[in-house]
Order: sequence, then structure tokens, then C-alpha cells
Amino acid sequence: MKRILLSVFTLVTFALNAQTNLNTAVDFTITDVHGNTHNLFNYLDDGKHVIIDFFFTTCGPCISSVPTLNQAYTDYGCNTGDVIFLSIDNGDSDSEVMQYETDYAGLLPSASGNDGGGNAVISTYGIGAYPTVVLIAPDRTILEQDIYPVINITTALSNAGLNMAPCTLAPAWDCTDSLEVTDVVIDNTNLTMNIAIYNGYNYFLNYPYVAFTIDANGDTLQGGNINLFGAINLDTTWYNYSILSSTNPSYPLSMYFVYSDGSFVTDTCILTYNIIPAAITDINISSNRKLIMIVDVLGRESKGARDEPLFYIYDDGTVEKKIILE
Repeated sequence: MKRILLSVFTLVTFALNAQTNLNTAVDFTITDVHGNTHNLFNYLDDGKHVIIDFFFTTCGPCISSVPTLNQAYTDYGCNTGDVIFLSIDNGDSDSEVMQYETDYAGLLPSASGNDGGGNAVISTYGIGAYPTVVLIAPDRTILEQDIYPVINITTALSNAGLNMAPCTLAPAWDCTDSLEVTDVVIDNTNLTMNIAIYNGYNYFLNYPYVAFTIDANGDTLQGGNINLFGAINLDTTWYNYSILSSTNPSYPLSMYFVYSDGSFVTDTCILTYNIIPAAITDINISSNRKLIMIVDVLGRESKGARDEPLFYIYDDGTVEKKIILE
């Protein structure tokens, strides 16, 4: 069921407000939460069809539609093919929309209502029910005033004569030569997953995030992203996520790391991580060294938890990395 924004004064207009009543597109310019500007008529003049997803961040049906929109976005080229996908929010700030992206793993470029120009577009198009998904043809005709349920989006695109052209998950070069998962720490007490990714490129990455982490059994451990501007050049950045429940995954893990090299064309690199216990060698066996403390990769003192890398610090200055497997 759609989420409908109504007051007692607008109840009689429900039928009209459940979709746009426009037949011809009206031009607009919006700025997404990452600072990129999108002009509708520029896309249409380039011969693109445009899908617009109208939403707001606390709308339950909008949240439920995110996986379907993500699938269509990747099936039709990730905005590099014949279809451009945009999400336009009603009434929220950039930070709220970014949190929405983080929580629900939205892939579409999203403009907030308050900061990105979304409110004006929604007013122009007369949107009153959410989600409302419209399809616009290059000649400015609104082919679909309301694709609902949203799962019908593939049918709508096919009816418009558009063919799937899935975007490649891995870029043309071998990203695994330069991007590497160096550590994964799963904290089942606090329900967090911390992922360390090393950037071996000689430039900063734009808006990187780990979209999904899947274990060897095909179970999704986390789905969601934290957008970071400029992952550190030739260094490691930690990505911190919440997980829904405690987990003891089967290794190796597959991480779908999404990033741009500055051209704002998104690539997805599939990175793997396989936990391998470090070889432990007592280099100071003759001394009576004493263990001072045990810390995790974030520097927090530990009691020696299992199935995560820990650092054992001794009074003679040596440090050993150990993993105690369950």
C-alpha cells in the first residue's frame, strides 16, 4: 500500500494526487546529496528515457521498493545506458536522505526535498502518494504517470522498447590489484561489522562504500552503505556498519565495494576476505616476558574473544597478532 500525504482539506483530491496528472514533462534541475547536478531536459535531449522515483525517508512502501529500484538501475546500465534513474525526496534534508541511502542501500542518485530542490519538483508534478515512479520519454511525453506496484518497472521499461544492458560489476581493469580488504571485525555483542579496505590507487576515491557483504553460504551479512568522500590515497579506511543479528559467517566473504575515480561513473569491485590465522612464533622464548594487555584492531581492550584478530602486547615491547578460532 502507498503512503499518502493528505489533510482533511485534500481528501477529495485523493484520486488526482495518487499520481502526477501531467502528460508532458516539465523541466527541472536538482542537486543530489553528493553534490552532482541533474537537469531533466539535458538527459532527454541526449535521447535518454528518465525514471523518477518520488519518495520520502520515513515512507514504508518507499523503503520496500528500494531493492526493486536497485535491480532495475543495475539491469539498465547504472545510468550509463539508455535509461537515467533519479530519486527525488519530499521534505527531508541532505543528511536525512544520506542516512536513508545508508540504511537501505539505495543506489539511485537522490536529491533531498529541502536542500536539493526536490520539494519544488514534487509541487510541480503534483505528487501526493509515495512512492510514485514515473517514466519520461526523450520527446518529453510522460509514458507512465505512476508505475505501481513498483515491481512493474521492468514491464514498463520493456513496453517503452528499452532493453536491459546490465552494468558490469567489475570495472574494465582489475580493481583487485589495487583495492584490498585487510581486516573484518564482527562484534556480535554490539552488532557491528567493521571492514578495512586498502586503496592502492594513486588518487583519492569518491563516495566509496561497501554495498553488500555476502559469506560463502550466500548469506547477506550487511546491506547498506556509508558514503565517504575521498578514501585515503595509498592507505586503509575503515567502514563501520550495523548488522541485524549476531553472526558467525562462513569464509571467504565477498564485499561489493562501490566507488568512483572522480568521473562520477560508478564501478563496483568484488573484493574477497578470507580469515587466515597468523603464524605465531615466540621470538623471545628465553625471557620471562609478561602480557600487558590484549586489544582489538580498534585499540579497545579485549578479554581474548574468539574468531577475531587480536593484538597481544608484552612488557618487552613485542606485539603478536593472534586469531583464536572457535
